[in-house]
Amino acid sequence: MLDQQTHKQVLVQILKEIYGDMILRKTIGFKGGTAAMLFYDLPRMSVDLDFDLLVPESESEVFERLDKQLPQFGRVKDSYQKRHTLFFLLNYEVKQRNVKIEISRRSTLSKYEIKDYLGISMLVMAKDAMVANKLAALLTRESPAARDFFDTWFFLKQNWDINAEIVKERTDMHLAPAFAAALHKVEQLSDKFFMMGMGELLTPSQKDWVRNKGKEELIFQLKLRLELLK
Repeated sequence: MLDQQTHKQVLVQILKEIYGDMILRKTIGFKGGTAAMLFYDLPRMSVDLDFDLLVPESESEVFERLDKQLPQFGRVKDSYQKRHTLFFLLNYEVKQRNVKIEISRRSTLSKYEIKDYLGISMLVMAKDAMVANKLAALLTRESPAARDFFDTWFFLKQNWDINAEIVKERTDMHLAPAFAAALHKVEQLSDKFFMMGMGELLTPSQKDWVRNKGKEELIFQLKLRLELLK
């Protein structure tokens, strides 16, 4: 069972170590659900750490530095460098959930901004890029993840701008067709889908909301964006 407080504590300690490193702090940009949770008030738990590699020629050094840093937080169960990814799997405590640390090597149009969390300065993905990438993930992920739909609902509800260039690059669609495709996809899914894999990430009241209104509210936000694009 996920101990949210302990897990979050470990995530933040890892981030402090990463962004305290003179090389890593300039070469990888923090993104994904945990970045949104810490900096943009995403109202759910997030369990992994996701980054973009912003300086491709630093790939080997980034991997080596993380390989040296991470063992202080627990046992590194797996690590590898692949064509598009640098990956580490960390277990910090027996019977606790693992932490995945993943750095994408793909080129990106995403912009990053310096933000502070408890005195830790980090390079964090900008809001317009975050919502664009989340919409693209919703549309392109081979196995749909319920968290993508929850996060898309939250980001759209905040009335954030969306980076159309990123959506076009990742989906080959302009904004209106992308929102229309997302709407169609959501409408085809059962209400039960929106809770898949979300049980440990939500409070009891949030679970009730997702079961009863999650799909309906996401459909509304997508329709609203389509209306505004006319």
